[in-house]
Amino acid sequence: MTTANSSYVWYTNALTEPVKDGWLPSFLSKKNSRGASYRLMICFYLMGLIPVLLGADLAIVSKLAIGQSILCTCIPMAGILQLPVRYKEEWQRSGLAGAIPPGGSES
Repeated sequence: MTTANSSYVWYTNALTEPVKDGWLPSFLSKKNSRGASYRLMICFYLMGLIPVLLGADLAIVSKLAIGQSILCTCIPMAGILQLPVRYKEEWQRSGLAGAIPPGGSES
């Protein structure tokens, strides 16, 4: 349970930037008086709570937690793949411009 509790903070911190960039609805990033994105925390809490309340196997609950981790990794990676397209001039000046062609594919 301690791992699940700590992951709520990590997940929400990872998703605040995609909310700012418009990838997710802005109402999700509303913060409480201590600066925590409580609406995102509630979403992840419910994702973990619902299977428990429905009597789901612990394996299913752990797979949902892994799915949340993957989601929080995929969103920033999708943004990284857009760097050569959205910031063409900056990309050309970077050291990676010759290594990976614009669009992200090497073919």
